[in-house]
Amino acid sequence: GLFRIQKQSIQTISTAQGLASDNVYPVLHSRTGDMWIGSWPAGLSRIHNGRVVAALTKKDGLPGLVTALAEDNAGNLWVGTHSGVRVLSRGRLAVPSSLAKIQLPTVMAIHQRSDGAMFLGTTDGLYVLDGSNSRWLTSKEGLAANDVRVIVDDHRGDTWIGGYGGLTRLHYGQFTRWTETDGLPSNNIRAILEDRSGDIWVGTYDGGIGWLRNGRWVVFNKSNGLHDNGAFQILEDDQEDRKSVV
Repeated sequence: GLFRIQKQSIQTISTAQGLASDNVYPVLHSRTGDMWIGSWPAGLSRIHNGRVVAALTKKDGLPGLVTALAEDNAGNLWVGTHSGVRVLSRGRLAVPSSLAKIQLPTVMAIHQRSDGAMFLGTTDGLYVLDGSNSRWLTSKEGLAANDVRVIVDDHRGDTWIGGYGGLTRLHYGQFTRWTETDGLPSNNIRAILEDRSGDIWVGTYDGGIGWLRNGRWVVFNKSNGLHDNGAFQILEDDQEDRKSVV
């Protein structure tokens, strides 16, 4: 037969192309198609059509390492840092007025629920920003982990919260927790995915991948073929039986 060989092309974007910093952490694909890049020691960059068109640093009011990025229903960009949250709206970066009197620690995850409430996962618990019902949720209220790293909603409307301490499902105000004693591959959760079948997959820092199937955990790690026990991201491709792990 005939084989066509093409040169692989990888484009590098760094400070030489205008990026705020070369040490990249969170990456967000916005609804407009632009890419937002958070970096260290302090930087937020916007990439449009493959080119850096904006870069915000400490002089623009951005404190410290950018640790989380999320877009709210209004299209505003929420930026988590080592010193709480900033919101980029109409080109202006500022602390939301609703958080002006709240001392937030490092914000590692940001998620807006379908009801509009903003969930801010921090190293000291989960802060729910919900008007007069704003509150802290920690292990005292039922969380498996106070050090929250990832938050997702499933198709049922339940919220799944993972971090360094285990996995929590929030269902109509009721908490269900899983840890290693319940079959979780590790208490250190870094990724959560709901697949097309409605099953939950978790990636861990040091224990591989867990698949919650029919109420029980199926574990994939180096001992049964996984390349590494660190799984920081899980993606589902167009073929439902295939998952990609980073």
